[in-house]
Amino acid sequence: MDKLQDPTQTKLNLKKESNGDTSVKTWKHDDTRIKKALLNLFVLGELPFKFVENEAFVEYTNALNAKVVLPSRHTISRNVSKFYIEERTKMLQFLSNPKTTIHLTTDTWTSSCQRTTYMVVTAHFIGENWMMHKRIINFREIDSHKGKDMGRELLDCIRGWGMKNVMTITLDNAATNDKAIDFLVKKLPNLYEGGKHFQVRCMAHILNLIVKDGLKYQNYHVECIQKAVRYIRLSPQRINKFKKAMKDCDLQTKKFLCGDTRTRWNSTFELLKSAYELREAFTEFGIRDKSYERDLDRVPENYDFEVVTEMVKFFEKFKTKTEFVSATSKPLVNLFIREVLDVDIHLRK
Repeated sequence: MDKLQDPTQTKLNLKKESNGDTSVKTWKHDDTRIKKALLNLFVLGELPFKFVENEAFVEYTNALNAKVVLPSRHTISRNVSKFYIEERTKMLQFLSNPKTTIHLTTDTWTSSCQRTTYMVVTAHFIGENWMMHKRIINFREIDSHKGKDMGRELLDCIRGWGMKNVMTITLDNAATNDKAIDFLVKKLPNLYEGGKHFQVRCMAHILNLIVKDGLKYQNYHVECIQKAVRYIRLSPQRINKFKKAMKDCDLQTKKFLCGDTRTRWNSTFELLKSAYELREAFTEFGIRDKSYERDLDRVPENYDFEVVTEMVKFFEKFKTKTEFVSATSKPLVNLFIREVLDVDIHLRK
């Protein structure tokens, strides 16, 4: 009887809604849709291509729909490449349209292990559905951090995508970025008001600079706690000793000491915050680890933690503001003045 059925025939399917009700939906076998869904699974899930031949995955697919014929990993590889080219072509057509207004953000950094410099460029735009979108349109290794070299890389990216209506570009507040913008303004025609408003300085980076500057004034206390935390986190043995010290102090928490990165103040904030919450365990740790006081210039005392807790309270607002202005899924420019004034009031208290 099954042989007489038309595989393209629409079938009825019961679907349970979020409110608990059941509705009747139509469904039919669609090879094209299944193929695209499979590609999305591998791309978005970052799965290895050989996973398509995994016995458990094959069994699961057959249980869902025995009519589905899974491709080989080599076919998946070819299809992903074709899919990328198709999607890139669509994006190229959209970004190169003179009616498309594009706002760019870019950042550069140096890999700590390979000492290699990278640049990423992200395009932000409003789609045909009036929803905000962002796409990484460039990610490459660059030769230097010099302003003119960065400007050339950005110009190559803009021209490569055929962009004709770049409204703004947001960068960190650095002198090299100013030079990159000067280079771009001279090379790009039709900028709004001659590029007067082309550069937007990253507010999150400005907040970062404010806090880093503020941390210098209490460096004595901050460094003392930083060195103690780094000492403890340096080996598994010391970490275990500190955990035992936490247990002896009856600290009922799953939190532990956070590490920090010199270039990110928020990591220093988290380090100080975690150290203050576990401050009682430091003295107990010193009893367990005989080299603790010997190897460090000075170990944290109660007064250090008292100073640090006031700093943590003060910088909590900056952390909240940084997270707020770093959002990419909603418009924020209309709220920046309010946020800047709030920070100004906070600094004057």
